[in-house]
Amino acid sequence: GQNLVYQKMIEKAETSVSLHIRRGDYNNHFLLGNIATKEYFMNAIDEIHKKVKAPVFFVFSDDIEWVKENICFATDKVTYITGNTKENVIYDMLLMSYCKYHIISNSSFSWWAQWIDNKFTRYVIAPSYWVNRPCPSFIYPVADIQMPYFISVPNIMIKQNSNKRPYFSIVVPV
Repeated sequence: GQNLVYQKMIEKAETSVSLHIRRGDYNNHFLLGNIATKEYFMNAIDEIHKKVKAPVFFVFSDDIEWVKENICFATDKVTYITGNTKENVIYDMLLMSYCKYHIISNSSFSWWAQWIDNKFTRYVIAPSYWVNRPCPSFIYPVADIQMPYFISVPNIMIKQNSNKRPYFSIVVPV
């Protein structure tokens, strides 16, 4: 069916990039929300452009309409993967694993999709932190040591030609 068509498209693309955006239950989640933000995905797409010439994006999300309205791919080739819901969602994970490059959310679904991709040439972009609390992520610093194909990007928009780090405040209710 349609998944076989998607698989052939991914395998044909020499610069295939899976991009997984999880929204739904993560939208306003106190622990997991506001990490893989619109700004994070735009930074990740910029990072892919540094690594890959003419990327071909395959977008996986539980909210494809939001992605179409909010994530700009400029002139890149983009295929929005649809049709795999409920018990068939495992096919999205399998299709993601066929890609050469991965932009993942702070979601175990994204994590496992890139993990079952056993290509030595894989390249993964992940959020710079995984949860909204001061604890070590289960990915970092392990990713820096054992997984050199991982790169993290911030979820705050980076201004072009700027060497300054963004300023932010942390408010802790007492």
